[in-house]
This record gives sequence, C-alpha cells and structure tokens, in this order.
Amino acid sequence: MGTSKRKLNKEIKKMLQDVPVEKINDKTPDVTKKIITLKRINTEFLDEATLNKCISIISNQFEVLSKEGFNGITQQEIKNDPITTEQFVNHILDLIDNEDNLFADKALLERSFKITMTNFLKNEDLVLTSFIEKLLFNVVKQILIGELHDTLKEVYDELNYDDIELMVNNVSNQIIDNETQRKIDQYIAKDLEFSEVLKFVVEAAKNVTFGEF
Repeated sequence: MGTSKRKLNKEIKKMLQDVPVEKINDKTPDVTKKIITLKRINTEFLDEATLNKCISIISNQFEVLSKEGFNGITQQEIKNDPITTEQFVNHILDLIDNEDNLFADKALLERSFKITMTNFLKNEDLVLTSFIEKLLFNVVKQILIGELHDTLKEVYDELNYDDIELMVNNVSNQIIDNETQRKIDQYIAKDLEFSEVLKFVVEAAKNVTFGEF
C-alpha cells in the first residue's frame, strides 16, 4: 500500500507541476480519476451483503437508543455529551466488528462509519437513504484527503490545509450529488446492486472541479 501510495502521489505531482494554482480546476478530473478508481473504492468498502448487515446493526441500535437510551442517558442528552456520543458510536462499531472482524483492514471505512454516525447523533434522525449518502461522502472524502492533503501542499506552497480541505469537500459534494442520491434510492428499493452505485461514483469522479477556495 505504501509503495502504491508513493507512486500515485508522484503521478499527481507530475500532472500538476507546471499548472498554476489558478488553473488547477482544469486538471481536477485527471487527478480525481486517478484516485477514485473502482479498485480503490471496492477495496475500501464491504460487499453488499455485509454492508447491509452493518446498516441493520446501526439502525437497530439507533432505534434502541431512541426508545431506551444508552447507559442511562437519553438520545437527547447524548447529543450534548461528546464522551457518551463516542462511547455509543464505539459500542456500535464493536458490535459490527464482532461479526467477522470486519474492520481489521478497513480503517478508512471504520473512520467513515464513525464520522457518519456521530453526525447523525448530533444533527438528525437516522434515515437510511441519507445515512448511505453521507457514508459514501465520507469514504470519498477520506480517500481524497489521504492522497491530496500533503501532495497538493507540496506542489502549491501558497495553499494552506484549510484550502485543501475545502477543495476536497467541493469535489466530494459534486461526486455525491442528486444523481448519486437517486442511485442510492434505487439500491434501497432493491432495483440496483450496490456495486452499480459504486461504479456511478467512480464515473462521477471524472467530471468534477476543485471549485472556489
């Protein structure tokens, strides 16, 4: 993984070395399609059956929380208690991981699950379509941040890390857009396999820009 990461970073630097920062949007699709490949996103995700099982565990635990609370604390109280929020999210991750040690080589996916669940606990009720959409967003964002955080800084010293995070957010939002949402709806309705959703995400990554930053 280390060798392939270094090779990818070298390719991205070469691609951008003669491109001024104000022209970087012209090169965004070339960069993102190198990073968001079907092989990479399949590596980071789980197969459809296992993903469905994970989401079922999460949905069940959120339902229990809404009715019974967690460790004597109500759902509303958890929203204002970062420590208990983390304990609850880790409790769910442990339940998922206990199934088949799923996160043994899926650190990025585990982190994305954690970010997504924490956001839902703080901000809104868990709705399946929105959860999958935001999980996909976080996986894409984590992949891009992992590859671009330092690489872009090394090429463009004038960029700060906040700029780079904004650029990655812009790209991730363009990939996980309304059309992606429709594909997720089809998957939930069992009209589309999850592998087809991931293929659509990869295609969407070929038509993006870093936007304004």
